[in-house]
Amino acid sequence: MRPFKLNTPKPHSFVLSIYVLIVLTGFSSMLLVWSYHSAVQSLDYELKDAFEQRRTIGEIILEHQADLVDMALKEILNNRVLLDALDNKDKGRTQDLLLSAIDGNTNFYLDIGFITLPDQTLWVDASSSFYDFSSIQPMILSTRIPDHGMVFRAPTAQTSLTLIIKAMPIVHPVSGKVLGSLIGGFVLDNHIELMEKIQQKTHSQMVALFSDGRLIGASAPLKGESVTSLAGAYKTLGPDEHVSMQGLIAGVQPMHIHDTHCPLEIMIAIPDHAYRQLKQTYQAKTLIMFSLAIVFAAVFAWVIRRLTTPSLTRLLTYSGEITSGNMKAKYEPGMLTELNQVGHSMETMVESLADANRELAFLQNYLSNIIDSMPSVLVGINTGGTVTQWNQGAIRTTEIPRDQALGRPLKEVFPRLAEEMDRIDQAIRTRRSQTLHQNPYLQGDDIRHEDITIYPLTANGAEGAVIRIDDVTEKVRLEERIIQSEKMLSVGGLAAGMAHEINNPLAGMIQTADTLKKRLSTLDLPPNLKAAEQLGTDMGTIKAFMDARNILKMLDTIKSSGLRAAEIVSNMLSFARKGDSGMLLNNLADLMDETLTLAESDYDLKKKYDFRQVKIIKNYDPDMPPVPCEPGKIQQVFLNILTNGAHAMCGENKPADEDYAPEFAISIQPDKTNTMARIKIEDNGPGMDARTRKRVFEPFFTTKAQGEGTGLGLSVSYFIVKENHNGQMSVSSTPGGGTGFLIKLPFKQTSSLIADSDI
Repeated sequence: MRPFKLNTPKPHSFVLSIYVLIVLTGFSSMLLVWSYHSAVQSLDYELKDAFEQRRTIGEIILEHQADLVDMALKEILNNRVLLDALDNKDKGRTQDLLLSAIDGNTNFYLDIGFITLPDQTLWVDASSSFYDFSSIQPMILSTRIPDHGMVFRAPTAQTSLTLIIKAMPIVHPVSGKVLGSLIGGFVLDNHIELMEKIQQKTHSQMVALFSDGRLIGASAPLKGESVTSLAGAYKTLGPDEHVSMQGLIAGVQPMHIHDTHCPLEIMIAIPDHAYRQLKQTYQAKTLIMFSLAIVFAAVFAWVIRRLTTPSLTRLLTYSGEITSGNMKAKYEPGMLTELNQVGHSMETMVESLADANRELAFLQNYLSNIIDSMPSVLVGINTGGTVTQWNQGAIRTTEIPRDQALGRPLKEVFPRLAEEMDRIDQAIRTRRSQTLHQNPYLQGDDIRHEDITIYPLTANGAEGAVIRIDDVTEKVRLEERIIQSEKMLSVGGLAAGMAHEINNPLAGMIQTADTLKKRLSTLDLPPNLKAAEQLGTDMGTIKAFMDARNILKMLDTIKSSGLRAAEIVSNMLSFARKGDSGMLLNNLADLMDETLTLAESDYDLKKKYDFRQVKIIKNYDPDMPPVPCEPGKIQQVFLNILTNGAHAMCGENKPADEDYAPEFAISIQPDKTNTMARIKIEDNGPGMDARTRKRVFEPFFTTKAQGEGTGLGLSVSYFIVKENHNGQMSVSSTPGGGTGFLIKLPFKQTSSLIADSDI
């Protein structure tokens, strides 16, 4: 380490004391301000809680008033004479009885009382004449009133009124007939008795009620000075806010009746002497604490000055010796333990620097191991294209050791990156990474793909680039497999749709053929006899003609052909929709027979290929239990093997023997352990060589001509058996000796099963 000279300043204890005093005073001030603010805020929260409690009491009182309306309406509905008059459509008597019931009600006096018919027509109006309700009657009648009632506000001819209204259906107690609806309520405007009750129950100085910003009632005369002041303060306040005025604290709270929002707000005023007294107490305490904090800060600064000056002088002297290159200097302890600890820590500085160098070497080695452990190829180059970094991935790919690659041009050690030099230069020049996705290259006879990413080096003056190469061949193949699967899904959906469309005319053809046969073969059918007589013949002659021309046999042929076509369509539909059925207990023999029926529709006139010409030899165990599987997927496996084998047996490489007849031997038996079902499908086709047999389950491997096969059928089948069903699938074949596929499926799966009979 090269020593350097450091000018060590002498400590200024007085300035330090001033700094300490300023810091302590500022910190104490902030703490006291925060404490005072928290106390006032807590006081405001308590005040807010007090207003909310009083608002809740007011809501309870209003809800009680609404319940009194409910009781009054129920008492009216118990008037049998009124219900009989309404049932008899005696309007005058009904109105008199309703007025009498409202006036004599023992629970509550109603300001409004309507009876409407079932068609919502106002039939009887027994409302108070003190208010003009004519303009709000249509609005009330057109409003859907909840069961628990509502606060209703609407303009009248003179002013706006706010009411609490409820509605009840009128049902005759004997006939059960709904006679109409009874609507009742009372006016909240200038309801002094209600306001005084809220004021008394909430222990408030004054209470005012507002509806949509309009003062509608107070516990004091509305024209009074105190109420006028409250109304003026209301305009400046928002919900849950409060203000001090004329020795009072007033706050506004929104109200909810029966937990339902309504246009009412209540303004509550309480005396503010307790609030002001507590606030003044907090202010006095804060001033006293601030004064004490200043005194304490001054004393503490003096003590700090006396204690720290000698120790700081020793510490600064020691640090100056160390930075000047005197590594043998020793620190002389002072009075402060903390500064002594700092001095002793500085004594170990040289040893720490040595440890840091060793740690740096370890980290460099660790970083190199991380780079070498990555599966990607990482190559570092400078601006001249010379290799500066060469990890294990690059060694595996190029088979060139690191010591032989470092310092050589990239084009020599990694020839296939020579075409990317322009891209590398652009990344270094623009200082922006460059990426080449899924770049194809030839490795032997196999086409592979790789992602090439070029990262420019821009930090700490290092110029160059890092090239990362990732093998994405499997990813590309997986994407191609997904695209092919989507195509197959689309083809399956199209086939299912076509099968549905074929079903309709096919059913009509079968039914028509059956009806035609009945009409032609039934001799004693009255309509047949009548029609034959009108045409100058008889049914015996017609029957003889039908037999002579074999018409009835032709109709039987039409019907049987139609039924066979219907069976094929049914199998196609079943195959198309079984993909969503999940794990089911299935009879493998039935699945195989359905698949064979479906395969019989596979033919090619140009190649003279017809699956129906292939002989099928079946060997099914009739006592074998059902196997848990996804039927659609297992049928897909069977169909892939059968169609591949049929194409091979009928293709260009089929045996040259003139007596050769293609055939499948299908065996479905339990294995020797009785734990797995054993499905063996063998053909007598041309077979395959060892190279083809080893690759037969690889994705995209096919022996068919370009455009005739995707190479996915058997790989997907292997995946279905192995991964989806925990089964086994293998192939055995020799050239000219046919091919056999062996599939094993377990009788028990770990996932829950659904039996066929439960679906």
